Formats: sequence, C-alpha cells, structure tokens
Amino acid sequence: IDDETGDMFYFNAEHPFTILYRDECASFIEDSVPLRKLGTPDIEGKLFVKTFKLKPKDVIFIGSDGKDDLVLNSGSTEPRIINFDENLFLRVVELSKGNILTIKNKLSSYGEIMDDLSILRIEYTGDDIPEEIEVKKTIVSTQKEAIELLESMTG
Repeated sequence: IDDETGDMFYFNAEHPFTILYRDECASFIEDSVPLRKLGTPDIEGKLFVKTFKLKPKDVIFIGSDGKDDLVLNSGSTEPRIINFDENLFLRVVELSKGNILTIKNKLSSYGEIMDDLSILRIEYTGDDIPEEIEVKKTIVSTQKEAIELLESMTG
C-alpha cells in the first residue's frame, strides 16, 4: 500500500476474497480469483498484480477460509450443518464496525468455528506518515497473549 496515494497492489492466489470495509459497509473487492495457489504442481500461468485505490479510513480484511467455516448447529445430535454463505463474514464485519477484537465473538454467535481463524486488518488512514516509524516486533505464543496485546495497542 502506498502510504501517500492509497494505491494498493496485491494478488490473491486461490484464497478467500479480499474484503473492503468502507463507510460502514463491507464488500468483496474481487469477483474471481484466476491465480492458483503458489507452488501448485503442473499449473502454468502468469502472476497478475491487481490494484485497488484506498480512501482514507478504508479498512482491508484478508483472512483464511476459517472465517467462513462455521458449524451452524453446534451441540446438536443432528448431522453438522456447515455455513456456505460467504456473505456471512461481510455481515459480521459490518456488525463489528470493522473492530477485529469483536469479529471472533460475533462469528461465534452464529456457530462454532471449525477451522483455523486468521484475519489480517489493514486500515489506510490517509495521514502523513512520519519519516521514521518505530517498529515493534512482538512474538506471542498463545491466543490469549495475542488478544491482550491487541487490546493494549487499541486502548
């Protein structure tokens, strides 16, 4: 992401669609993913770098398919009903107002998370970026530590 212009350059290699949260609405910025996973044997093709123009206060969410893999009837003796609605996560982002700390709880209110849940949240502020930015690297070993770190960073 170009900090000055908001131009985002990316590619998606057969992963869930990238999500844009803008003006309290969540939507996909892609409608297809023509690129296969990197390293897939016997697949030839070209890498296409896509572009997207971010506006100040836009938030991008990129995540594993675990955000969609929910058991909707958890605890039931009936066969599992798995969520197939890829738009459910869009609604969760909107209900959470783009707050990553709230998203997991909202997802869990719809059903049991049955797969890995990895979500990256990137917000484009549109503000001037100082020439020198202090970078802090922190390694966390548990989900609890990660949540505590996020909460301490967001106040």
